[in-house]
Amino acid sequence: MTGATALRFRTARNARVLWALSMALVVASFLFRTWNTPGVVESLGLTGWDLVLEIAWWSVLIPAAGPAYAIVGLLIATRKPHNPIGWLALAMSIMIALHDMSWQYTVRAGAVEPGQWPGGEIAAWLSGWFALMMMPPLPFTLILLYYPAGQLVAPFGRWVMRLAVLSVLLGTLIAIAQPALLIDGTPGDGSWPRAAQVALKLAEYGTYLGFLGAALSIVLRYRRATGAERHQVKWLAYISVIIGVAFAAGMSAWSLPGKYYAGSAILSFVVFGSAIGIPATIGIAILKQRLYEIDPIINRTLVYGVLMAVLGVTYVCSVLALQYALRQLAGQQSSLAIVTSTLAIVALFAPLRNRIQDLIDRRFYRSKYDAEKMLAAFSKRLRSEVDLDRLTAGLMAVVDEAVHPSHVSLWMVKRPDVSRSAREEQG
Repeated sequence: MTGATALRFRTARNARVLWALSMALVVASFLFRTWNTPGVVESLGLTGWDLVLEIAWWSVLIPAAGPAYAIVGLLIATRKPHNPIGWLALAMSIMIALHDMSWQYTVRAGAVEPGQWPGGEIAAWLSGWFALMMMPPLPFTLILLYYPAGQLVAPFGRWVMRLAVLSVLLGTLIAIAQPALLIDGTPGDGSWPRAAQVALKLAEYGTYLGFLGAALSIVLRYRRATGAERHQVKWLAYISVIIGVAFAAGMSAWSLPGKYYAGSAILSFVVFGSAIGIPATIGIAILKQRLYEIDPIINRTLVYGVLMAVLGVTYVCSVLALQYALRQLAGQQSSLAIVTSTLAIVALFAPLRNRIQDLIDRRFYRSKYDAEKMLAAFSKRLRSEVDLDRLTAGLMAVVDEAVHPSHVSLWMVKRPDVSRSAREEQG
């Protein structure tokens, strides 16, 4: 598709058509998945919390990504049709739904009702091909490359885009030549089965490198950006850091003995954040809805995140230490350690929060911290200053140092003596 043809295609009507197609596929895949769930649960023998996690992950969290990308894509494509991110989000939604439908058909034909559904191998091949496209998703890689203004970070972005697209094309060609690779993971009869496996693995690594390159392009864009574009990048970086930290915590909890369900709960949050949080953040940033509120949100997240971590560690350590001391003294455990530690945490909350706020402001928001300190010092000086000229010079110096304007002017209007004027009129 040429550039002129692509621009003619980007109309609000076509965006609504793609959205309707995407939502129809999303609903169909959700219904198919719901129909399959009892058979899958029965075949796997799931009960209790395992059943809850299965339903939460595959019937609630995963299907939420399709509608989220569809809605965000429609909003961006209708309001900013020249920005490719809206159209890529719509493509992402359609691809998620098609992948889900092909996989559900494969499960139905191969596990739930084997031998009763035609085209099971074709569905398995399509499911494997969509999995190749979705690990990581090619549309999402392109969204990162074009985010937020719809332009690549030249020349790095162009090379990353070529790598990602060519990797998917290579994987598709290999999958067509050796379809068994996507059905059961083994190549069919031929003179180059080992080469097909190596080429498919290279294509897979190419998609991962393309995704990492797209993430790096966000960092490069942030370093070059100014003004509104810098805030747009901050929105995506904010949600990405939260999801990354939660993912690391979930994987750590998952690997600990007896913490499987805690890790699954945290990873459920990661899936939900990836499915809903990322497209919502992209939509907020590009459409510039309450864009400049991201700095206070980041500030509060840093403060309360560090505060909760410090208080949590302090609480656990104090409980363990007091329990050990009481056991040595009284010979038995007591609830006094928990009560004392709780009261200590309550007493530490406010001063520790203020201390952490001060440290974060000094480290990450230095200009704001310096401006607040200057204003506090000037307010103290204002109480004792009586010379108008010195007060004016000090005020202009504080404003210039705090906000660095290109020009500073001060206008003063003398208020008339109302009482004297009234006396003169009466006299």
